[in-house]
Amino acid sequence: MSSSSSQLTFEAKKGFVISQTRIISQALSVVPGWEDECCDEEPSEVTVAVIQNALAKVNRLCQRHHQIFYNAPAIDHVSQQLEVLYLQRIEKNYGQGGSDVLSGHADLSDPRNIEKLPEIWPAEEHGADEMSQAYKELVGQVSSMAAGLQSIRSRHERLLALRKKIGTLENPRESIQPNLVFKDSELALELKRMRILAAKLAYELEAPKPMQL
Repeated sequence: MSSSSSQLTFEAKKGFVISQTRIISQALSVVPGWEDECCDEEPSEVTVAVIQNALAKVNRLCQRHHQIFYNAPAIDHVSQQLEVLYLQRIEKNYGQGGSDVLSGHADLSDPRNIEKLPEIWPAEEHGADEMSQAYKELVGQVSSMAAGLQSIRSRHERLLALRKKIGTLENPRESIQPNLVFKDSELALELKRMRILAAKLAYELEAPKPMQL
């Protein structure tokens, strides 16, 4: 699996863990009208103030527990473990028959799994003709998208390489010899002197020479 796919897997697992910890870390509250259901008309020690005080203490303990056990490093650690288990399962499925690819657990963002998709759906169920036709269309779409994605990735790599090459021209004062770049560089001045000397030489060659007796 590529590094980008692995990163997406990690982020997906991390998002799931965060959502679940957020659910179990919500503050506890009582159901409205609870006192009408559990309390008699006679005076009771279980008053609204007692319940609110108990809930406040429990919520403080829960919040402390959340900060200790559900902190960011712990979530990253659990997410990494889930990612490892997921990748191990993917690697285990890779290299097996096409029926395992159709199990619903294969990562179809991996081009290797897409290549393993059988061309024909196993005709073992009622209405297999319709299912087979729909399957062929879906396989064609997935294969086309996989090819397009691979083309985009290749183009992205080429553009990155081109950008790296062009990057050397962003600061010509440092990346290119100064005598080759600027208008008043040493090379430009030397070319100017050569043009002047060439003009003088051409004038002397064309000028008539005095006759010698």
